[in-house]
Amino acid sequence: MSNTYQVPGDFETIAEAMAEANNGDTIHLNGQVTSKHVRVEKEIILTGDTLISTDAVAIGLFASATVQALRVENPNGHGIVSMKGSPHIEGVTVHVAQTGLACGGDSSPTVTDCKMESCRIGLSAQGDASPTVRKLTISSRGTGLLLTGSMKGHFSEIGIVAGQMAGVEIAGDSKPVLEQVVVALGGAGGFFIHGEAQPSLQSCMVQNVQLAGLEVSESANPTIDGIQVKSVNGSGLFLHGESRGTFMDIQVEESALACIEISEKAQPEIERGHLFRSAAGGLVLKESARAEVLDLEIHDNQHIGAETLQAAVLLLDNCTIASNRAHGVHARDQSQVSLLRCRISRNSGDGVLSSGTAKVTHQDSAIDENNGTNLNESGSSTIHAS
Repeated sequence: MSNTYQVPGDFETIAEAMAEANNGDTIHLNGQVTSKHVRVEKEIILTGDTLISTDAVAIGLFASATVQALRVENPNGHGIVSMKGSPHIEGVTVHVAQTGLACGGDSSPTVTDCKMESCRIGLSAQGDASPTVRKLTISSRGTGLLLTGSMKGHFSEIGIVAGQMAGVEIAGDSKPVLEQVVVALGGAGGFFIHGEAQPSLQSCMVQNVQLAGLEVSESANPTIDGIQVKSVNGSGLFLHGESRGTFMDIQVEESALACIEISEKAQPEIERGHLFRSAAGGLVLKESARAEVLDLEIHDNQHIGAETLQAAVLLLDNCTIASNRAHGVHARDQSQVSLLRCRISRNSGDGVLSSGTAKVTHQDSAIDENNGTNLNESGSSTIHAS
């Protein structure tokens, strides 16, 4: 038979109640209870009103305990740290100075219907942790989600307002799955994926951030299946380093820089999407970047539709580039562009312009109704049908 212990009431402190409790018992906090670090090593239920911590960490979970319907405050430190077992954290509000919820070790917590308020980091997961998180809201002064190490896990239905860092940072060799994660406001970027991370993003959204909506760098290799980016002060997608990745169902609207910028040695595969109403170009490749792009619509941008520079290599397959305020496609320097089954029309400049020593080939493509020359070679560049 399980017991319920009241603090204060049956015991004056949480530590006293914890010493008495057995697996399955409940510790209920009445009103605002101030405590040093609460170390939970039993499968108990911790619930009640408000826990105010005076230690570096408010609650440390080292067992498959339950924390539910509780407010956790820590004006100088961290909130809840899960290190072992499979604890359940449900209906909890965490208002702390540092990290709201940290998952480490080999813990696999289940987090449901929680709030992280005014934290430096909303939720972090590292090591071999594998959290399952659903219905979480984060208001962070820094990063919303920080996922690193070899962690895995599933995150769904999460809303983030971030501060001076990215809304979501994914690093190390982590492999999390993120579904319906929304970064609604941020002083930096939306999603920042780097290291050797291989995350999966599904039906995610970014809007009103100061840098890129989605940045991928180093050797990261994400799988993106549905992302909307709107009203960002950088590029919609910024892919660089030696990153790879598969990017499907991409929509970028109203970016201050290019909708998608690909540079250095990045080699993404992009399939399906709309790039429109940016203040700059739709798609820009430069340096030694290479990209294969299928079924993409690039239209109504304030500058060029697609541009390649330096030694970049671009394949456009079944893409539409229309009604942009400059050229449809401009291949510069030593870059190479292949157009297969594309439609390039009604752009304010040339349909396809090749300059420097760039090479453009086109096959089964319709290039017409542009305000400039439909096919325009400059210098020693070449445009020819393959």
